Amino acid sequence: MNRDQQAYDDWLTNQPSSEPLFHSYEEVENASRESFYNDKYISPFTLAYDNIDELRCGSCSKPVGYLLYDDNFPPSGSFVEFWQMDDDGEYLLCFDCYEEITKEIGG
Repeated sequence: MNRDQQAYDDWLTNQPSSEPLFHSYEEVENASRESFYNDKYISPFTLAYDNIDELRCGSCSKPVGYLLYDDNFPPSGSFVEFWQMDDDGEYLLCFDCYEEITKEIGG
């Protein structure tokens, strides 16, 4: 096991018992219209929208959340779905990394 993986495993075993939260495009759009969203987590709209082009997967560093493409005219954007692994939204995983990690843990 490499050093980074050991640090991640240590981090994972010391996390609160809350479940990971999947941020899909539909959930983020719904949360933008609602005044509340699962009180024990940061609002997915707040996390994904207030941090445009700043959120990264904690494993592969791939951008997640809302992404803008200013080089297009007019500017366009997209949304990359991701998993929120902790209550405060500091550790995020892209869909592929989450699938890989949970596959390794489960089997």
